Amino acid sequence: MRNSVEIIIFIFFAVSFSFISCKSDSQHSDAPNSQKEETLMSNQKAALEKETAWDGDIESEMVKDTIEDATELIVDIKEEKKLTQEKIIPAKKKPAKKKPKAKKKLGKIVFEEKEYDFGKINEGDTITHKFMFTNQGNGPLEVLSADATCGCTRPSFPFIPVAPGEKGYIGVEYISITKEGYQKPEITVKSSGSPELTTLFLTGYVTPKPKEETAVKLDTIIPIKTSNKK
Repeated sequence: MRNSVEIIIFIFFAVSFSFISCKSDSQHSDAPNSQKEETLMSNQKAALEKETAWDGDIESEMVKDTIEDATELIVDIKEEKKLTQEKIIPAKKKPAKKKPKAKKKLGKIVFEEKEYDFGKINEGDTITHKFMFTNQGNGPLEVLSADATCGCTRPSFPFIPVAPGEKGYIGVEYISITKEGYQKPEITVKSSGSPELTTLFLTGYVTPKPKEETAVKLDTIIPIKTSNKK
C-alpha cells in the first residue's frame, strides 16, 4: 500500500512539473486559465495528502495487527515447546520419605538395694538373700545371667521375662566355709534392658572358729624308767 502511494505522488509531481514547464514556455499568456489550473492543483494536492494520511492510518493499523499476531504466534510456539519438553523429559520423582522406625520397647531393671550387709557370722554359716527389682521399662525384661566373683557365692535368677511393672529377684546364697574376716563378694547381673549390667554386693564379717585345745590324758603318759647306779 505504501509503495502505491509513493508511485502516485511521484506521478503527480512529474505531471505538475511538466505542466509548469509548458506554461513557462508560453510566457503565461492566459492568466485566468493559470489561476484555475493552480486552484485545481491545490485541490488535487490536498486530496492526495488526505488520501496519504488515510493510507498511513490504515498502514499503522495493519502494522499493529501484524505485531499482535506475531506476538500471539511467539507465545503459542513457546507453549508448544514447553509441552513438548515435558513429554520428552519425564519429571523427576521426589524420593519417598522414609517412615521413622518405631523405637523398640525395652525393659528397665531397678533394684531396691544393690548391697546387703549380712553382719557378723561364724565361719561355716550360710547366708541367703534376695535382691528385689522392678521392671520400670515399657517392654518385657529378661535376666540373661548372674555371675559371682567366687565359688562361695551362688546366685540364681528368673528364667521367665518380667513384664513391665512386675517384680523379680536375684537370689544369692553365701557359704562362709574357710572364710574369715571382712567379706565382700560381687554378683554381676546382665539383662536385656537398661542398664545392661548391674553389680550387687554382699558384705559382712566372718568370725573364724576357735582352735580346739588338745586334752592330755594322764593314763596316756608312758613312764620313763631310770637306772640307779651305786
